[in-house]
Amino acid sequence: MEVIGRATGKEKTYYVAPPRSTLEHEIDRYLKWFNHTPPSLIKACIAHLWFVIIHPFDDGNGRLGRAITDLVLSKIERSTISRLYSMSSAINNDRNKYYKALEKTTGYVHKEKNHLDITDWCEWFLATLHIALIDTKKKLRYIVQKTTFWDKYREYDLNPRQTKVLNKIMDMGVENFQGALSKKKYMTIADTASTTASRDITQLIEIGCIRQVEGTNGRNVRYEIVIESK
Repeated sequence: MEVIGRATGKEKTYYVAPPRSTLEHEIDRYLKWFNHTPPSLIKACIAHLWFVIIHPFDDGNGRLGRAITDLVLSKIERSTISRLYSMSSAINNDRNKYYKALEKTTGYVHKEKNHLDITDWCEWFLATLHIALIDTKKKLRYIVQKTTFWDKYREYDLNPRQTKVLNKIMDMGVENFQGALSKKKYMTIADTASTTASRDITQLIEIGCIRQVEGTNGRNVRYEIVIESK
């Protein structure tokens, strides 16, 4: 197998996998190592890299490599249910860095490198895992904020438009909702008319769900959800 990229006529070979004649031997070595090595972060790191280096299939090697990574991470945690974070998602979110880390590590593009030096790969892998954990921590915070918010206002008879707008902002994370909430944004999210949006917003302010952002007024008035800090 050869991993080739770029446009037709300007192809570049990024990697050449072991030949078919040694494939079964390489897989056998890999499985013996995998089955006899205790789970650890470094094992998760090496297991992914080694598998994609062997590159046993025409397609799907990256997906299987990510699945193997997630398997090792589950073993570390002794997890019997799905983990809250996903290394696969973190890799997919920045595939360019993933491929660059592979290129630097295989030594095929950077021929001057020691083929056994996997430091660059390990650094990239652990940094990406850290990103996945931080991202999950943020998502859990959003869930807690949303649950706390609706526990407080569940007895109020909010209409579907108001509920939709509030959920939209909280699902994104209040700090990620750029520019705060305006009447125009409310109209877009709720798919409603200007007068209806004004009436909905006024009611939300009276209830205490949202408040006017300090220093904004007139056509530039903005609103923010009132989130209780824990």
